[in-house]
Amino acid sequence: MTLIRTDLWNKEQERSRKDKRSNFERYLDDLLKMIPDKYDRQEHRKDSKKGLNSVESHLSSIERYSRQLEELKKGLVKETEHGYRVDSQGMMVNSESNISNSLEYYKENLPTKVSIFKNNFEFLVKEIKEEISDIERYFERELFSKFPEEDND
Repeated sequence: MTLIRTDLWNKEQERSRKDKRSNFERYLDDLLKMIPDKYDRQEHRKDSKKGLNSVESHLSSIERYSRQLEELKKGLVKETEHGYRVDSQGMMVNSESNISNSLEYYKENLPTKVSIFKNNFEFLVKEIKEEISDIERYFERELFSKFPEEDND
């Protein structure tokens, strides 16, 4: 059993090295694969990815502005030959007040973005569960109830 888990873990690591999507996006795609109808799957993918991208973009902006603010305060921001200020990753840096305002904006709006995505995600999961239940009922009605299990005693 340990060998199988190790093999699965190694495959997952290899997949994540090749795949440039975030973990959230990979898991969302795995969830969407459970929707049998291609049209429904594409519609859900479009809506879900838009919401997820919005959340991830806000998280990325918070991380970037937090890092820039810290670098500004520590004096690590450099000025280029053209007079632009850049951080350790080569990103252009605005004034401290501008960065603080942007950081505050993204932090204030993140809960709303997460809430919207969460509602869409919960709806998606509910739809998948309903689809699975429909398929399960079909098998029960059309096959399992007509041919009950035999006792092997």
